[in-house]
Amino acid sequence: MFAICSVCLNGLDTLPEGAPRDWRTCTTECGHIFHVVCINEWWRSVMSQTQPGYMHQFACPVCRKTSMGPYVFQVYLSSQDRTELPVDSRVAELEAQNGELRANLELKIHELEKIKAALQRKLQKEPVDLCKDLEPKYKRESSA
Repeated sequence: MFAICSVCLNGLDTLPEGAPRDWRTCTTECGHIFHVVCINEWWRSVMSQTQPGYMHQFACPVCRKTSMGPYVFQVYLSSQDRTELPVDSRVAELEAQNGELRANLELKIHELEKIKAALQRKLQKEPVDLCKDLEPKYKRESSA
């Protein structure tokens, strides 16, 4: 399972930009998981937009459940060393396949355009040839 922080959208196993080396992962009372740095920045942003004198309520960025204080609980995630997710390799495989299919499609389009041009030339030439073929026959019938 690959979990992300809902604020910065980075993986929970990835250090957020500007985070200190001792970064932590936490959960709010509702159970959503964030980087501590990210949830604190979120709450600071919300508090700066609130009018002075109002009691601050700290809402979860995901579900908006409020609490009276900035309560978070540290979470200790276990993870495996993941050099490449199966999804990543599948995406690369599909992108390569997509490139091949697009190249084949371009070739087919080019071939069809050639065939279309040849057929259009033939259609333009056929009435003239038909007239040339019928003209001697018509002359023979009209002279007889």
